Amino acid sequence: MVCLRPLFCLLILAATSQAGAPLVQLTTPQRTYEGRILVGDDVRCWLAESDGQVHQLLLGTVSSFKRLPGEFRPDTPAQLREKLRAEFSGKWEFELVGNQVICAGQKRAKPFAAILDSTSRAFAGYVSRRSFPVQKAEFPQATIVFPSFELFRTYAESEGVNATPILRGYYNPGTNRVVLYEGTPVTGQAETASHRTALLTRLDRSSRPGRIAAPTPFDPPQSPPTSLFHVKHSWLDRREEMVGTPSEAGSIASFGAVAGASLKDTLVHETIHQLAFNAGLHSRLGSEPRWVVEGFAMLLEAESTLRDDRGGGAGDRVDVERYTTFQNARPSRPKTMLRDIVTGDGVFLTNPLNAYAEAWATTFFLSETRSSQYADYLKRLSKRNRLDEYPADARQRDFEQSFGKDFVMLDVQLREFMDRLKVRTSGGK
Repeated sequence: MVCLRPLFCLLILAATSQAGAPLVQLTTPQRTYEGRILVGDDVRCWLAESDGQVHQLLLGTVSSFKRLPGEFRPDTPAQLREKLRAEFSGKWEFELVGNQVICAGQKRAKPFAAILDSTSRAFAGYVSRRSFPVQKAEFPQATIVFPSFELFRTYAESEGVNATPILRGYYNPGTNRVVLYEGTPVTGQAETASHRTALLTRLDRSSRPGRIAAPTPFDPPQSPPTSLFHVKHSWLDRREEMVGTPSEAGSIASFGAVAGASLKDTLVHETIHQLAFNAGLHSRLGSEPRWVVEGFAMLLEAESTLRDDRGGGAGDRVDVERYTTFQNARPSRPKTMLRDIVTGDGVFLTNPLNAYAEAWATTFFLSETRSSQYADYLKRLSKRNRLDEYPADARQRDFEQSFGKDFVMLDVQLREFMDRLKVRTSGGK
């Protein structure tokens, strides 16, 4: 067999140059890929297709490759819409808004498009005014809203996502799609605090962060018959195309929302994930500190924060549910909690509700009191070599370069900041 690795290295160098990226074709036992190589080494590479889906490939599994004529060009939103039309058929509606394509049931796409449009505009304004290190999205972004949990589950399982009824929706950095469903999330289960904790833990242990959000009004219709919605090819046949086989690529962690979040909350939260990843605030390749990813999404999903309502006090921009969870956990909160979430993600497995509250509190505190340092920290993370591991000592070092080495003092200031907040509840108190 011809050694392909030196040629791959040349293609990788060409792909990272300022000139147009080469359009290449690679063949593995699973399928043939066409796109551009994002990054790689002598063992593996990441390839992006024109619709924005990213695949990790082991070079040892590649049987052939060639450079195709012309340069790589990402799809336009209209081109992505046509690809979605070819993938989905029946009673679907497709709507374009900015760089996003919404696929939903008939007469349902426009309401979702309006939410995506307002969220995208607010996101752009927020990061621009704070000089966050963002870039223009290279690819259009798709949002798929299934009319029932059954169709949602079939699709999610084709991507390797364990779609039990507790999962409300998710963003998959590999496919670059937000996926959720209308209808009742959970039936026959009382939603107690312990039950919600169990749901989050279950999600986290499958490497997919959970999400609980305060409900907001949104009136989905009754689910129409699933027989009215079709696909041109089996989703289950797509699983290897999306995440590869165990020998080719590991499964891609998704960022999900669980039952308890309203449909609108879920859509906003997952869209913020999608926008942040596509703007380069987080990387779709490699690992990201979970507190950074989830904390940023929770920070922006608060309606007052999305409006960037700087006229009021910090208490007007609080996520009341996260704030309450954080304050209630204070008596048993470990003294090392701040350092723990900065240096690792383990607490998200052992105590997910408190971990997400901690991620929100830390992000809110830093963005309100140290906005420039927080922007500097995000910029530092964006410049990391995505092929490198990100161990605890490196995570701590990056954090300390922006916020100092005194975790104890910073934690004291965090708790004092939370105590000073004048929080308005839904009752206006």
